[in-house]
Amino acid sequence: MSFSPGAPETISLVMRVGYDSKNAAHLVRLLRMGIEFLTEGTLYVERADGPELLSIKRGEWPLEKVKAEAERLFQLAQEAYVRSSLPPEPDRNRAEKLCVKMIAEYHGLNIAS
Repeated sequence: MSFSPGAPETISLVMRVGYDSKNAAHLVRLLRMGIEFLTEGTLYVERADGPELLSIKRGEWPLEKVKAEAERLFQLAQEAYVRSSLPPEPDRNRAEKLCVKMIAEYHGLNIAS
C-alpha cells in the first residue's frame, strides 16, 4: 500500500484501518453535498449525517462499504447533474460584484458598484 506522507495521526489511521478513512469521509460528504446542491440548490454545511461521517472518519466502515457508497453516490451525482436546473456556467460578473461588495463591507470601504 502506498500513500502520501501526512500527519502522524493520518499515517497511524491508515495503518490501523487499511485506508485513509479521513479522506473517505470527505469523499462521501462532498458527493452528498454536490447532489444536494444540484437537486435543491442549497449547500448544507451543518450535516444531518454528521455522526455517520464521523463513523467513516474513525475507520468504522470497511473499505468495501465506502467504495460501494461512493459508487452509489457518483451515480446519483451524475443523474442529479443531468436533471439539474442550475445554469451550465456561473454568472461570473454577478459573483465578482458580490465578492467585491462583501469585502468592501467587511473592511468598511465605500466602493461604488
